[in-house]
Amino acid sequence: MRAEGRRLTVAQAVTYALTNERPGSLSTRELAVTELVAEGLTDKEIASRLAISERTAESHVQRIREKLGFQSRAQIARWAADHARRASAERDAPRDKPSRHLAETR
Repeated sequence: MRAEGRRLTVAQAVTYALTNERPGSLSTRELAVTELVAEGLTDKEIASRLAISERTAESHVQRIREKLGFQSRAQIARWAADHARRASAERDAPRDKPSRHLAETR
């Protein structure tokens, strides 16, 4: 996380501080739309599933593509699969145990 912070411009750092969002990060709704794109749903199907207009679904997909720098829905689907795989690996990763020294001093 620190390395990411060092790469931010001043403007990006201010945005992050004020919004608590990383530049380019997806909102909760955008993540939901991303999952549906990965399932192969059309904008019309996404709209129906989320009870939003088709135009709103289109806008979400377009914004996702812009934020992630993608040109196609296939790229979004690939990103979603990689993102899910990473999240799963992080959840399953063993947690660090306190060092022996720390346990003895408590």
